[in-house]
Amino acid sequence: MLPRVACDTAKAELEAGAAGLLGTSALSSLCNEVPVAIKITAAHVNAKIEVLEVIDGVMQAPTAADVVSWSKSSPRLGQPGNMLLAGHLNWWGVPQAVFFYLNTLKPGDLVQVTGQGGEVYTYYILDVNAKDHAAD
Repeated sequence: MLPRVACDTAKAELEAGAAGLLGTSALSSLCNEVPVAIKITAAHVNAKIEVLEVIDGVMQAPTAADVVSWSKSSPRLGQPGNMLLAGHLNWWGVPQAVFFYLNTLKPGDLVQVTGQGGEVYTYYILDVNAKDHAAD
């Protein structure tokens, strides 16, 4: 579970000032990267991202305690919509997995996601809505 985030103003600045210099294909590729790493300093997250699928309506779980998975059916970096990321809170023999401290996030905290081309996309936490899974 990743709280709802909003992309920073880099794309808007590019569109306003540099799109004519870069051309639309450069702007399009900037907004179409597959995520490969995530850093959330406030939640002690610094992890690689693996690409997984949704099978029979169920997103596949990350394959290890220290990795985050991205559903390739969700938007890529810079595209409109909510990117679907998953990570474990704990794991067999690992009491604190990659998203263990996610509940400490608050509005304004930064989320940095690196794309396969090396571009770093910065997002900001807008709100946090934690749900107790055991209550389901």
